[in-house]
Amino acid sequence: MLTTTDTKQLFRLLANVSSPPPPCPYFELLSGTGILTESRARIEIAQLITGPSGPSGRTSTFAIASELSIDPLVVDRLLPTTAELTGWGRVGASTIIKTGEFESLKLQLKDELSKGVVSTVDFCRRTRIDAELLRRLLPADHEGWLGAESVYGKGYYEDVKALASARLVDAQVPVELVSLDSVASVPFLRKVVADVLREGVVKGTLEGEKFVPDAYVQSRHTALVDELQKDGLISVKTLLKERAVDPEAFVKKHVPEAVLLASHFVTPAFISQMESTTLKFVKTNGWSDTKDSEKRLEVEDEKRLRQIVLKDLPELCEVAGVVVSKDLETGLQARCRSFAREKADIAWRRRSKEKPAAIKRQELTQLLGSGQSLISPAVLSHFTNSLLPYAVSQFNDRYEQMRQAVLASAKAIFINKYHVRFYIHLKGVEGIKDPSLKSRLAGDLLQYARDSGITAVEKLETVLIVEDPNVNLQLLNDLRGVLQQTGAGKPENCLKDIQRALRNLEADFPVEDVLAKKKANMMEEINSHLQNSKDLSLALLSTLLLILATKSEGVLKATGKYVPKLLKEVQGTGIVSDQHLALMNRVKAAALGKSDLSGDEIAQLRSIGMRCVGVGTIRYPAGQTAGSYA
Repeated sequence: MLTTTDTKQLFRLLANVSSPPPPCPYFELLSGTGILTESRARIEIAQLITGPSGPSGRTSTFAIASELSIDPLVVDRLLPTTAELTGWGRVGASTIIKTGEFESLKLQLKDELSKGVVSTVDFCRRTRIDAELLRRLLPADHEGWLGAESVYGKGYYEDVKALASARLVDAQVPVELVSLDSVASVPFLRKVVADVLREGVVKGTLEGEKFVPDAYVQSRHTALVDELQKDGLISVKTLLKERAVDPEAFVKKHVPEAVLLASHFVTPAFISQMESTTLKFVKTNGWSDTKDSEKRLEVEDEKRLRQIVLKDLPELCEVAGVVVSKDLETGLQARCRSFAREKADIAWRRRSKEKPAAIKRQELTQLLGSGQSLISPAVLSHFTNSLLPYAVSQFNDRYEQMRQAVLASAKAIFINKYHVRFYIHLKGVEGIKDPSLKSRLAGDLLQYARDSGITAVEKLETVLIVEDPNVNLQLLNDLRGVLQQTGAGKPENCLKDIQRALRNLEADFPVEDVLAKKKANMMEEINSHLQNSKDLSLALLSTLLLILATKSEGVLKATGKYVPKLLKEVQGTGIVSDQHLALMNRVKAAALGKSDLSGDEIAQLRSIGMRCVGVGTIRYPAGQTAGSYA
């Protein structure tokens, strides 16, 4: 007689014999107490699924495996299919909904569906199941609708369908689907409206997330015909946008006399008006580009329209893309001018490599004769002789204009970017009362004036030497000498020497209103930093510079290291209120990390800057008023 040990060994041998081995109908219990056939295991598993539910009404592949003392993977493989055993389900990889809870969930879902819409996410969360199992819980005769986020009951579906039918049957304009029901999803509403359309109660189409009634489409088509007849043209793109699927057939049906150009249809009336306009322009100017004055036509449309006009008006011809008359002098003169100025531009760009060459008669003949089939040799010669002096004059004028523009630009850059800015900064320093602060600011400005001044002088000198060989550079050299002095004199005196040299150089230094405008621009730049900066130190410095600038002819050039002394300068002048002094001291403390500022305090600081540049009014805390600051 075989012992238990002998039986185990026998089945182990059977499992390893043959290649591949036949499926083993037995399992060795993990407890080591015996074996279990596969068929019996299936029965046991089914009984555990359909058996009485515990407190949770659920089990798992691991619980069944533990109960039967077999591997969980074996349990997973032997679970019955829904065809073999109905009324149970799975959630996730291991959880099993037993038949009792399964039926309870079905009843719960059926009850909730009878009340309207069930949120898939909410129901799954409350019942601790997934969307896949929820689909199995739906009644077999469920006639509602299942979406990604919600399940809609039949009653709710019918209600929305009835509402959609009532709303859309007389619709004259497109209707957004979401306006039909604020709760239902757009895919559900699309299904409802699609069902309504299939029943033929409502006439229209679904376009994305809205319903477009046929009545609206028809009214738009009527409007398109009216537009074409009124304006004389309409684009193919507009027709397609308004659901005229075959634009050519549509126009042929409603306005058969219209002509297709390239991307636009035009009526005979439009063509007649264009011909009249073309004749008028040719008579007045000698040429016409044959273009729609409102610029509604594309390039290809204009080309085809021009051919129609030329066919109807044989007295005209096309030259270089335009329609012209036989009187070409005005047009040829414009061409000469353009050619001469273009040649001057080229000569100007090449001036460093070669001397400018005057316009030759041969060049002009070639220019005037190109593409002009109506011009005979005699006429061409006449226009060449009469227009050559004009072309030469245009060339010389253009060349000199560019030379003077470069000289003027170089001088203007020197004045605006260096002299005027230096002058305004100097006036700002002169307005400081504290001698120590004034001396230190003057020293910094002197260094700036020397560093940027030498560069500015060299740039101006380079342009003057190249573009004006006869220029006198003595005053410019005098300025360079002053800038290069490194003596131990007082900074204030050195600055005055620089300003004196600049005045001698620039006889046409800007008048007061120009300086005032430049100062205002500089203050605007500082205010821009104040309004946009998140750096409290920079914001406070900007505010102090603006306040001092309002009481001075200039604008200081200073860095954050001068904030304490500038604050004292402002305090000593008495030009701001005590409230604003207190505010700026709080900003100073906050910048040093000693305290915090509220948003309203930052806004108050910025409003000071706005007032300084003449924009807005200063914001005061409740109960406070302006002091002596104006």
